Amino acid sequence: AANGHITLASAVHLKAAVAGASDLGESSKPFGTVYANNVSTGDFHMKNERGDWTLFEESDHIRIRNNVTGQVFKMGMTLIEE
Repeated sequence: AANGHITLASAVHLKAAVAGASDLGESSKPFGTVYANNVSTGDFHMKNERGDWTLFEESDHIRIRNNVTGQVFKMGMTLIEE
C-alpha cells in the first residue's frame, strides 16, 4: 500500500464469511467518501452531528424514522407516466 492507497489490479469481490456478521469501518472511525456504481442495502441508516435517521423499504412507500425523537414518517410514491 504505497502512500496509504491500495490498488486492485483486477476485479475483486469482498465477501463476508457469515451474512450480517462483518462490518466495513466502525462508528468511531468511519470511511470518508464512498464511490460506487450500484449499492444494495437493507435498512439505510444515516447519522451525523445534525441528525440520526433510518429508512425502511415497505411495499408501497419508504418509512423514515427519526432515531432521536422516535417520530416516524411516510414518503409516498407517485407513479410518473413517461
